[in-house]
Amino acid sequence: MNQSIAFLPYLFPVYFVSIWCFVLWILSLSSGWRKLAARFHYPQEFQGDFLRWQSARMNLVNFRSILNLGLNERGLYLVPMVLFRPFHKPLFIPWEEIVAQPTKKRLYQAYQLQFRSVPGVRLTLYQRTFHIILVYLQKHTGFQLVDEHDPRGFRR
Repeated sequence: MNQSIAFLPYLFPVYFVSIWCFVLWILSLSSGWRKLAARFHYPQEFQGDFLRWQSARMNLVNFRSILNLGLNERGLYLVPMVLFRPFHKPLFIPWEEIVAQPTKKRLYQAYQLQFRSVPGVRLTLYQRTFHIILVYLQKHTGFQLVDEHDPRGFRR
């Protein structure tokens, strides 16, 4: 009996890591991250400007202060911090794939991003984060936000 109790401290890390990976796998499925990764996986090193420790909601899953968003002239880069990266491959989504619409949440204003070639996945960004992205787009690509009630979202 003492031998089985002596193994418990060694089994706990294995148990914890297994549970952690299982939870991350479920979150990647329920958020839609896996669907986006099937289309927009980006294995290269990203070149551009970063917004670190950002929050967003993807479908049912909140990513609170764990996302790094990258911006360049060609698109939006998404990658979670290292502890949350298993089953969440880095993504690079061209601007042409993104449709943005304002949305009102209970306590705050936000913008919902949808992706033309991956229907059913919605990324909701806080207004402050979205406006940083919008200023970058206006400065570097000439994109403009269409009328807030226009379902087309971005345009050149």
